[in-house]
Amino acid sequence: MEYQKLRDEYSLLANMIATTVTFSVAGSVALIGLIANPAIQQRFFYFFLPLFIIFPACFIIISRLQSIIRLASYIYVFLESKSNLKYETRYLKFATKSKGKLTFSLTVLLIYAGLLIIDIALFLFKGFTGFKHCIFYSLSILLFGFVFFYIRSNWREQYIQHWEDVKSEETQQMHS
Repeated sequence: MEYQKLRDEYSLLANMIATTVTFSVAGSVALIGLIANPAIQQRFFYFFLPLFIIFPACFIIISRLQSIIRLASYIYVFLESKSNLKYETRYLKFATKSKGKLTFSLTVLLIYAGLLIIDIALFLFKGFTGFKHCIFYSLSILLFGFVFFYIRSNWREQYIQHWEDVKSEETQQMHS
């Protein structure tokens, strides 16, 4: 019963991520297309519009991915050790053997990096090449580096260790 509830939550989180990616990419592409229209009066403020979608979406996705990994780690530590359900255990073994493969998080990063590069290139080609413009381009790339670091961090090992600590504390309390 507990396993099924956790898997349902896992599924809900995965759907939330898919929805966030879909709508944020569609919204960003629509804005970039609108900004690229020569009939639109060009202002540098427009550079930030797609970023107001891209960066919050990235942080929402990171949060949901962390929640999924936290659930998977809980299943691994508390439920799979007592049952024949071994998906997370097997997945961990599989993941260590398939290093370097294109993962969901890397795919999402590449999509958002592409949108950021297109946004920057669009404004460079429109003549926004001054020093202050370049500072904003650099800051947006730096912020994306921060996103890259967080989305590519190995949360799984950390969460497994935290859940094992919780399990150990519970075991000690039961024997006290």
